[in-house]
Amino acid sequence: LKMHLLTDQPKHLPTIKQVYLGTSNVPTVLEGIRFHGDGALIKLRGVENPEDGKKLGGLVVRIDGRDAKPLADDEFFLFQLIGLQAETAEGTVIGEVIDLMETGAHDVLVVQPTAGGDDILIPNHPEYISATEPESGRIIVRLPEYAG
Repeated sequence: LKMHLLTDQPKHLPTIKQVYLGTSNVPTVLEGIRFHGDGALIKLRGVENPEDGKKLGGLVVRIDGRDAKPLADDEFFLFQLIGLQAETAEGTVIGEVIDLMETGAHDVLVVQPTAGGDDILIPNHPEYISATEPESGRIIVRLPEYAG
């Protein structure tokens, strides 16, 4: 199968032994991977002919978080930020991180305010994010001027 790569760590992919297709939580064995251009060619157990492969066209291929390349102590996967409680340094709860927008410069956190109203956009940049603590379920933010 041809696979479009969205990872920034493609060299880690040959270490992956199983993947998840689409929204399925049932693992599929990844029997092989070969890089081709800006994508990859993969062999999945049970996909024996082009007709089998066509049935899988367009599905997202996911890996288990435990199979991801280990990060440095101060790094986080984007999915770890979703659901964190956004607080100020003084402890005031702003809301919950509900989404991330990947932009050219910095990712932007989308925070749904606890008090209601429009979502707040906060750049994922040290000027606005002083601490990220997935283990305690919170992220410490400084609101941009337009959101204050």
